[in-house]
Order: sequence, then C-alpha cells, then structure tokens
Amino acid sequence: MSAKVLLARIIYWFAGLKEDPHELFSRIGVEKDDEILEMGCAIGFHTFPLADLAEDGKVYAVDISEEFIDYMERKSKNEGYENIVPLCEDAEEIGLENEDLDKIVCFDTLHELEDPGNGLRDMLDHLRSNGLFLYRDPEISVEKILEYSERNLVYVEEIKRTHVFKKK
Repeated sequence: MSAKVLLARIIYWFAGLKEDPHELFSRIGVEKDDEILEMGCAIGFHTFPLADLAEDGKVYAVDISEEFIDYMERKSKNEGYENIVPLCEDAEEIGLENEDLDKIVCFDTLHELEDPGNGLRDMLDHLRSNGLFLYRDPEISVEKILEYSERNLVYVEEIKRTHVFKKK
C-alpha cells in the first residue's frame, strides 16, 4: 500500500469518527436504483456507503489519482461490489455517456479544478432534470455554485454540512 493511500485511510478513519456517510445519504434520500456520480472519490469513504444504498443502481467513482482508483478497484472486487465503476479521469473531462444521473456528490473537490465553473457545468451536463447535486467545499460558497451553474441549480437545504441543490 502506498504512503498516499495509507495517509488517506488514516484521514478517513478520523473523518468516520464525526460523520456517518450511510446516515447522511439516507437522510438526503439516496434510492435503491439511483445512478450516482461521485467526483473526487479518493479511497471511497463516501463511495461504499453510496453503493450500499444504491444497491440496484450504479456509483461512478471518479478521481484523478491512479493510486486511489486502483485501491477502489481492488476493494470493490474484494468486497463484492458490482455497482461501483471506478474511473481515473479529470473532473473537467468526465467520460460518461450516461446523461441521466440521479445524483452527483462533489465534496472538497471543486476548488482543486483549474476552472471550477467549467468543471461544475460539465458535471451538471450528466445530471437529469430534478436530480440532486450534493456539495461540500469550504472554499467555494453556495452563491458561487449558483453563479457557476448559470442558475440551473436551485438551493434546497443543508443536511449535515452538505448543501443540497436540485437541477432545474
């Protein structure tokens, strides 16, 4: 295991002391057959709970790190997850053909992009009308997200530090 993956595992172990992703996504309303894109999945702290809840759907787990995606592929296979699709891609060039996603999860990733507005609009191209965009990032405000989305998102609520938007 690489130092990068080990460090991520330690960080997410501590994150798990204060956040239960299963509870968060249950409260938000992840459905059994949802098609979900998780942008910046790292080693799957949120991915696996999403896959548990969307057991008949699919979770596209995207990260730019090959190490993280390799880890996700091994863990998915070892634990019998058939509904996780790990993708090593840049957030600004998502190679998904499916443009009918039910939800997009983007936690602490958007500020890392060279052009966050363009990255957000690319993600939203894959989200169906009335689909949910779940967002958390300390560096980009809710107002900025609404601006970047060219007002194609409507702010719904905040649940456990997660901003929930609906696509028009």
